[in-house]
This record gives sequence, structure tokens and C-alpha cells, in this order.
Amino acid sequence: MLSVTLTYEEVLDVETILLETNLVKSTKAYVLKTKEGSVLLEAIPKSDEQCVSFSFSGNLTMAQYQTIHDTITAISDQLHAVIDDQEAFMGYLENYEKAYLITNWEKWVYFLNGAKHTSMEGQKVRIYNEQNFQIAEGILVHYEKDEAKKDTFTVTSCSLITTFGERTFTGGNLRIEATGEFY
Repeated sequence: MLSVTLTYEEVLDVETILLETNLVKSTKAYVLKTKEGSVLLEAIPKSDEQCVSFSFSGNLTMAQYQTIHDTITAISDQLHAVIDDQEAFMGYLENYEKAYLITNWEKWVYFLNGAKHTSMEGQKVRIYNEQNFQIAEGILVHYEKDEAKKDTFTVTSCSLITTFGERTFTGGNLRIEATGEFY
């Protein structure tokens, strides 16, 4: 299990903040559940220590970690809390700096997206536009990202080999998804 602790100074109604952030009170803690009903995040407020301890699995999808990150960040902002995420190590950045669920999170996600997209070159992919509509399918030759956006990984152009030859697609925020199929 991974864990994050938020420590706050002011006496606040922590339970209301947890409930407003989509956590549900259970017998032992406050929990955030997946659509399927399994527990994604558990929060235990300790009013005598003025902290909230969160625990979650170390074996989740990236989307689930993003949900946990967003939830804890929102709660932390409301509590004006100090975050201790040293027990929520996620991985390393390109420069070998450690990344945690909150600390260096954006840099780590950016780094992973770059590696993911590079590994898809030469693979069969689908391209989706900003409205999540599939606009193409083929072998990914090359992609370009918006270099002006250093904090978010935004694909603005990609070239595919399609049944009609090599084509380039552009957009404000294209999504490239591997099909898992091989030629």
C-alpha cells in the first residue's frame, strides 16, 4: 500500500471537506470507490493530530492514480495542508529525480507520455481529435507535441501510413492510442 498524509494547522470541518470531494463514509474510514464499487482510496482523518492519512494500492492504472492525485490535491488545497507523499513513490524522471503522487507528478506524467508516444512509433494506432472522434488509423510514423506547453503533453500533429498512403493529421490536442494489432 502507498500512503500520503496531509497535515493542517487550522481546526476545520475535515469530514465535510472529505464528503464534498466525493469520498463516502464507511465503517472505518472515508473511501473513494471506482464505478465498479471497489475501494480506490481510503482516508482516515485524525483530528487530534490535525492530519488526514490516505492509503491506496500500488497496483493501479494511470487513470486511477490521476484520480487519486486530483482528489488528494483538492482536499489539500481546502485544508491548506502540508503534504507528505514520501510513502507514495511512483518512479523516476528523466534526470533520475524521484517522483511521488504529488511531488513532481506533472513532470512524471509528461515524461511517461513522451516515452509512451515514442514507443508507439512503428505500431498500428488510432488517432482521436479533441471531441474524442476517431479520425484515422494506421502505422504511426512520427508525432509532434506542442513545445510551448511544458507542463502538459499535447500532441498537435502526427503522420501515419494508412491504406491511402502517408497522411499527416493536425489538431489542438490529438490522442494517439495503440491498437495492439501488428502488421
